[in-house]
Amino acid sequence: IINRQRGARFCSPSCQKTFGNRAMVRGAAFYHLIRAHRRERDKSKQLNLWTQICRLELYYNDIDAGRRTYLPPEMVLDDIARQDMVPTTNVSVRTA
Repeated sequence: IINRQRGARFCSPSCQKTFGNRAMVRGAAFYHLIRAHRRERDKSKQLNLWTQICRLELYYNDIDAGRRTYLPPEMVLDDIARQDMVPTTNVSVRTA
């Protein structure tokens, strides 16, 4: 999983494509669940979303059977910083 420019290398273009497709499909589910968890707290608690998110991750982990099918967090954080996707407001401050 690491390419010289980004620190990830794949054994072939086919493996790289498979990795990207898997991340896209799985990421879509996580994206919506995480956003709902952060933005709709009452509904999140009612649906026990955090537990559902963790169960989904465990399901993916079981399917992957010990293979690392995700990027190291440092690489993801570097990508976020490089793309200037860091929020411009203090995320710990809550306005009414």
